[in-house]
Formats: sequence, structure tokens, C-alpha cells
Amino acid sequence: MQLGVFIYWVGYISNIVISGFAVTWLWAWFIMPLGIQAISVPHAIGLTCLLSTLFGGVSLPSRQAYLENLFTIMYRSFKTAFAPVLPLVLGWCVSNFVL
Repeated sequence: MQLGVFIYWVGYISNIVISGFAVTWLWAWFIMPLGIQAISVPHAIGLTCLLSTLFGGVSLPSRQAYLENLFTIMYRSFKTAFAPVLPLVLGWCVSNFVL
């Protein structure tokens, strides 16, 4: 049980860090050409935390998460951690091939 909660929080924190890197790159590709200053990764992580708190909220693991097997918890944590990669890939495609 405790290992599942630990894996959940590792996935959540890695999601925040990967989102910070994704926001930094997307900012550089789409906002900087408008003349706005670049942001660093810590600023992007703060922006990500602020927006997820305002619009998405922070959800704690439910009672069902404690009863799930370890493989399911690892899969959900992996999926959560690498969710920002898709917008980053799409942004890269748009910035290189469309603009």
C-alpha cells in the first residue's frame, strides 16, 4: 500500500518537472517571437503549479488507489508523468513545419 502511494507521488512530481520543461520550450517557440522575454525552467514549473492549482486542482489518491495492484499504480503514474510530452511534440511539429 505504501509503495503504491510513493509511486503515485513520484509520478505526480515528475509530471510537474516534465511540464516545466515542456512549458519552457513551448514558450520559446510560440511566445518569444511575440517579443516577450524567455522564462526559465523554475519559472515554468511555478507557472505549471499555479495553473494546475487554479484550473485542475490537486487530487489525492482515492481509497480505490490503495486497493489497486502495483502494476496499475505504476501505469497510471507513468501516464501522468509523461502526459506533457504530447503537447511538446505537437508544438515542435507546428514550430518547425507550419510556421
